[in-house]
Amino acid sequence: MAASQDMSHIESVFGVRYGSRNLRRRGFTLLELLLVMAIILILTGMIVGVGIFANQAVTRSRARAEIQELHNALQKFRIETGAYPNALAAVTNSLPQAIQTRLNRRSTSEILDPWKTPYVYTFDAQNPEAYVLYSRGAKTNVDFTADDIYSGK
Repeated sequence: MAASQDMSHIESVFGVRYGSRNLRRRGFTLLELLLVMAIILILTGMIVGVGIFANQAVTRSRARAEIQELHNALQKFRIETGAYPNALAAVTNSLPQAIQTRLNRRSTSEILDPWKTPYVYTFDAQNPEAYVLYSRGAKTNVDFTADDIYSGK
């Protein structure tokens, strides 16, 4: 009787029935494997989403920093010459070399933001004390202004 109890204990622990031709092995079911894969995919998607958001935040910060550097160069130009320049390219030569190389220049007349679109600089000759400098942000559509980046925004 003790031997049959030992065999039933082995059957319950290992899921194997000795003495029969069909050996049942215990393992993961297809449903359990699919559930684990779904959880891994959800976690991966969340991590990738956070990474994309962080990358966008870094790009916006870089644009703000470049606008601030250009603002400082415009102020320096105004102090030296008494007026703001007609084009933004006039101030880039006064910037330090490290900043000049970081600004993406497609030509001598355009300075590109981190999204490879030109910064928008407008100067009103009627009001020599004011100018507008901003980036259009990730969206280049002129009508969509929600992601525009100004020096104070």
